[in-house]
Amino acid sequence: GTANIAKDSIKTGNWGIVSIEGKLVIPLKYRFIGLVNDEGIIRVSDGNYWGWVNQQGEEVIPLKYSGTL
Repeated sequence: GTANIAKDSIKTGNWGIVSIEGKLVIPLKYRFIGLVNDEGIIRVSDGNYWGWVNQQGEEVIPLKYSGTL
């Protein structure tokens, strides 16, 4: 499916993903959100650490890596 990236610019400047139906799929808590890769997961960062989330917003690789993955 298709989704839109949303930014909470008023409060935090964080990013999340909203489905085309308008449902928040990935919370507005990341400083960076990458594209969905071939395995269906998305690289994210909280500004300090990097990890990966699936398309339901569940962390599949925790945000604990200081370098980009």
